[in-house]
Amino acid sequence: MITLFQYQPAFGLPNASPFCMKVEVFLKMANLDYKTKVINDPSKAPNGKLPYISDENETIADSAFILQHLTNKHKIDLNQNISDRDLAIADAVVRMLEEHYYWSLVYSRWIDERYWPATKKSFFAGLPLPLRFIIPSVARGKVKTQIFQQGTSRHNADKIYQLGIDDINTASSILADNDFIAGSEPCVHDAAIYAFLANALHPEPNTPLKEHIKHKPNLVEYCERMRTRYFS
Repeated sequence: MITLFQYQPAFGLPNASPFCMKVEVFLKMANLDYKTKVINDPSKAPNGKLPYISDENETIADSAFILQHLTNKHKIDLNQNISDRDLAIADAVVRMLEEHYYWSLVYSRWIDERYWPATKKSFFAGLPLPLRFIIPSVARGKVKTQIFQQGTSRHNADKIYQLGIDDINTASSILADNDFIAGSEPCVHDAAIYAFLANALHPEPNTPLKEHIKHKPNLVEYCERMRTRYFS
């Protein structure tokens, strides 16, 4: 049995970490039996980050390596009849979302004062007193340091959101009128693309990222298609 270690669900999503959600989407796409275990302290995880999995006697961290391991060990092929070129384009979309757009998403949740209260409530409301008043500020401080060192928060809010909006436009243009990112059937890269788009679209706060996705009907329909197929 595969065990997926991840944060608790939030915002009405399987997981509010797009990287955790990516792995769970893949597990469903691959029709693999698994269970989940909630870990709220990532410092207890390998490499100090979530998600990670245990698969029999193996522990694998990092969503990319997890998908690679599961694909190889369990002989999963989600890319049948998809050209190398289309897979490469889909892979580029994933890298854009994971390494660029992600930071606009982080900013919207953790830094923007308009939306921080919703994040705080969703992530930390279940903590006992007095931790409920301490842990959110500590966690937010760490994220502030991280996003400043990465460079995103050195810009003003309009520029930060524009970076994410540009990535949303790119994803929409590449998806075009396809059902999935590389054609009429999902490929491995749809796990990440759905996770990252849904994490902006479905939470309650009307962030600039959410509002922009809502004005891209093909992305809204794509997210609903993935949700219906794997989580209904």
